[in-house]
Amino acid sequence: MNKNIKKVATVILATNVLASTVLTTLPIGTHAAETPVSVASPIVNPIDATSTQITGKADPNATSIKVELHNLNQSVYATYEYTNINADGTFSISTHNLNLVAGKSVFISQIVNGVESPVTKTAVRYPKLQINETTVTTSTKSITVNNPSLYIVETLRIFDADGKLIFGINQIPMTEEALTFNLDLSSYAPGSYIEFAQGYVGTRPEYESLSIPTKIMIYDGSLDKSKSLVDALFIDNDTTKDIKPATTQADIDAAQEALNLVVSTIDKTAMQTAIDKANQGLANLELKQAAQTSVNSLFIDGDTSRGIKSDLTQANIDAAKVKVAALVNGADKDALQANIALAQKSLTEQIPKVAAESIKEFSVSSDGKVTLNLDKQQSSNFRYLLIDDYEATGFARLIADVRNNKDSLDRYTSIVDEDGLIKISTPAMIAPSHRVSVQVFSNGNLVFQKEITFKTDAQLVTEAQTAVSNLFVDGDTSKGIKSDLTQANIDAAQAKVDAITKATDKTAVQAELDKAITAFNYIAPTTIDTLSSNSTKVTGKGEPNAPVIIKNGTTTIGTGTVKADGTFEVAIAKQAANATITATVTKASNNKTATASTKVTQAFDYSLTTNPFKMGDTKVTGTVGKNVSKVRLWVNGVVAVQGVINADGTYEFPTAANFIKLVGDKVEVVAVDSKFVEVNRQDVAVSGTSTFDNALTVDKLNLGDKNITGKAGKDVSKVRLWVNDKVVTQATMNADGSYTFPNADKFITSPLDKVEVVAVDSQYKEINRKTVSVPGSDSYGNTFTADTYFIGQNTLSGSYGEGTSKVRLWVNGVVVKQADLDIANGTYTLKGIFGLIKNKTDKAEVVFVDAQYKEIKRIDVTVK
Repeated sequence: MNKNIKKVATVILATNVLASTVLTTLPIGTHAAETPVSVASPIVNPIDATSTQITGKADPNATSIKVELHNLNQSVYATYEYTNINADGTFSISTHNLNLVAGKSVFISQIVNGVESPVTKTAVRYPKLQINETTVTTSTKSITVNNPSLYIVETLRIFDADGKLIFGINQIPMTEEALTFNLDLSSYAPGSYIEFAQGYVGTRPEYESLSIPTKIMIYDGSLDKSKSLVDALFIDNDTTKDIKPATTQADIDAAQEALNLVVSTIDKTAMQTAIDKANQGLANLELKQAAQTSVNSLFIDGDTSRGIKSDLTQANIDAAKVKVAALVNGADKDALQANIALAQKSLTEQIPKVAAESIKEFSVSSDGKVTLNLDKQQSSNFRYLLIDDYEATGFARLIADVRNNKDSLDRYTSIVDEDGLIKISTPAMIAPSHRVSVQVFSNGNLVFQKEITFKTDAQLVTEAQTAVSNLFVDGDTSKGIKSDLTQANIDAAQAKVDAITKATDKTAVQAELDKAITAFNYIAPTTIDTLSSNSTKVTGKGEPNAPVIIKNGTTTIGTGTVKADGTFEVAIAKQAANATITATVTKASNNKTATASTKVTQAFDYSLTTNPFKMGDTKVTGTVGKNVSKVRLWVNGVVAVQGVINADGTYEFPTAANFIKLVGDKVEVVAVDSKFVEVNRQDVAVSGTSTFDNALTVDKLNLGDKNITGKAGKDVSKVRLWVNDKVVTQATMNADGSYTFPNADKFITSPLDKVEVVAVDSQYKEINRKTVSVPGSDSYGNTFTADTYFIGQNTLSGSYGEGTSKVRLWVNGVVVKQADLDIANGTYTLKGIFGLIKNKTDKAEVVFVDAQYKEIKRIDVTVK
């Protein structure tokens, strides 16, 4: 036996083994302990009865492979273990002495890191059949199998090109000689195929003995079918003519596919040449279609009778010309060229419009300078004459002659090319009352002309001011616009303002005109409030004193007038859910409308109740209507948490206590529908003693100390050091609430520095601030402070200065509490003060007295 093979057990349960034989190893797939299998099964390649090797791939880390051989009756007759595994996991096991017989099964597992994988079950099949014929056609009458197995079923099955079984036959060889199947294939379509196999289908896949099928294609034994398909591509079925207009690529592909299925022993050259011709003809047809599409695109909806498109350019026409030029000469090409000529003629007739658009600015300044700015691209095909016309004398002079973006009279003008414009300008040369004109020529023909009668700035401003003033009541721009003002009035005034050449003058007059334009065009936006299927009135806002119409679709269901305060209320009948209701307000002066709409919702139960919350409670609870989808807890105007709605209509916020810290907190429950739209909101009554702990102490800073230390309450998230009103560093916080600013001395450079310690919450909102008394300062050891008090807290702290014997809390002019003093740190704490300060309007003060009870300091307490 090979030195790399360790035989674990042999000939187990074989007929020649004594029944008393003891199995010394566990069967494959079992384990000494019930360890979960986590190793994948190995890959095993197909095996047949003639295989000399069993091959496959295991895990590269596998240490061995176990092999079980199973009989046809599914009993194990031998087990082996192999350790010869390649580095990449591949393996090859010799079948010598394995006695492989079709219908038996090989079970293989692998051992990886001491763990055995599930088995891979592979059937031993009969050998794959070898066919004598190398090519099978529709003319074939018989097919011979060279290696049939004696007394074993040999199967022949025929499938169509889509894999559908259409014929089958079996034979059992009685000798070991070649086996012949006699059959007529003329009735089967080329592209069908034959599969040969031998053996039997097992009751279980791992005992399958049927050989791997041998597949043979059926080819066409003649050119008849492919020739018929090829001929059909051409006019009159004549391959010497052009392809039919209806021929498609799919038709050509079908002919090619049929030719490909003709057996190679037949000469297919002529047919292939015809198919190639058809492909080229289709390409030419596509060129014609592309040219037709390009020409059609010049006209509205491709209809020459409707004229060219408004945005047609010369480039579009030129592109169509290129596509048509690529066509072969003939009637189709002539017709397309005639349509191009029609488009060209129409475009030429549009030249005056293009000429006008090419002039981007034409003006005369207040000192008689002419500016003419031309679009560089549009003006390249035109000639421009700039003329000064002495209207009183009938004499005129040429100022500039611009052709191909060049000025031929540069002694009078300057020309620059920038920003896509050709900019022509003259010196001050136009006198008042002179008429300046620009004449545009195309191919020697005058196609457009524009004139300006030059007026002084004063004249232009006066005319514009008068026109603008006439838009307002009593000609007073400080009043409202006239009730009968029209768009024509505004347009006429705008033309006067546009004529002003001096920017400062124009800006002032334009501002007054803009007031009129804004007032004329304005209509207050219309709003419409939500409606349900129970609503009997529509409410909203709109233009004051304007009529409002309420419609359901196109049907008017109510009318009214917007009140002077801009609100409206119109009675309606109840409308069905999902109906769209529109409110339209029309302003009479400018006939402008403003519309708003809403969709009627099904009347829903959005009721919401809240139970009181007492500090120390963990939950906020209440009830909701059946159509409420979610409830959310809001604290001080911010969403805190989402609640749980129970089947009985109650809800709860299990963690509410984490967010409600103060009796003075504004706590609300907000209900939303399935689209997360708010549908109800109710306050939660909060009582008891606040749990909010914003305490902040600062240990005394002595001369030479490098660090600043202290303690912070549980609701303090961060502690920061401020020096001279700027944040300079953040403290290190400890679990016990103590904090440290290491090396704080490097930020404090003078006894005069203003040093403070500031506490913030988790949202970085300031909740406490303490002044640090700096050694050497006038206030060192002599600082009087009081923390901010949040209503509901039970304590109030601060610091006291020299000479203080007692610290007392005054509320609304009455002493209510005396503090405990921390002499070592110069701080005090007022305890048990819950309920003494009830409102933000209460006047709370901390009063410091000496040993003789003489007041030495009084400071106000900020109450929140």
